[in-house]
Amino acid sequence: MEADRPTLVLMPGLDGSGALFAAFEKLIAGSWKYQSIRYPADLPSSVDAYAAHVERAIGAEHRVILLAESFSGPIAIRLAARLGERVKALVLCASFATRPHLLVRWANPAFVQTIASFSVMTHFEGFQKGVLDSRDIIFFLSIIVFSLFTTSVILRGHRAG
Repeated sequence: MEADRPTLVLMPGLDGSGALFAAFEKLIAGSWKYQSIRYPADLPSSVDAYAAHVERAIGAEHRVILLAESFSGPIAIRLAARLGERVKALVLCASFATRPHLLVRWANPAFVQTIASFSVMTHFEGFQKGVLDSRDIIFFLSIIVFSLFTTSVILRGHRAG
């Protein structure tokens, strides 16, 4: 392992465990200095909070390479802006720089909001923050009832043959 080589910081996807890096870690062990980041479940749901967590975890490392998987892409970008010259490289793996909302660029905001209201993620955000909103509960109950209804119709059709 070269002493002047930067520390490779492995930033996990949405599950926060870094489990998908396990095989990669075995390959680089002994040849790279690396640090695998884990996200605690009680971390506030914001890019800044995640970036601050990673910054605290890497501490005083002077030279780092940020390797961000999926969900960690925007976090790594924010962190790279904070750390400046300390970041020698930024690698985004199956990730994105901003939310992938293509409609936002050209569609009427009311139309975008209507489409977003059908998104599971839109209704799940409140639960992530510990907020129980009746609209979100009704949304998920509606999906459950609709799914059970369509399943029963399909099963009746198969039985009728």
